[in-house]
Amino acid sequence: MFSLWLIWSLAESKILTINSLVTLLVSRDFVTWLNRQRIYEVILNV
Repeated sequence: MFSLWLIWSLAESKILTINSLVTLLVSRDFVTWLNRQRIYEVILNV
């Protein structure tokens, strides 16, 4: 029972780590995309 809990907690922490990494990557790409959109808006407005 204890070993099962240990395996589960390890897996859960690994999943959380992967999720946070993915979130970081996605948010970074999203910020890059937002900046690009802003640059286009500035170019179009000029």
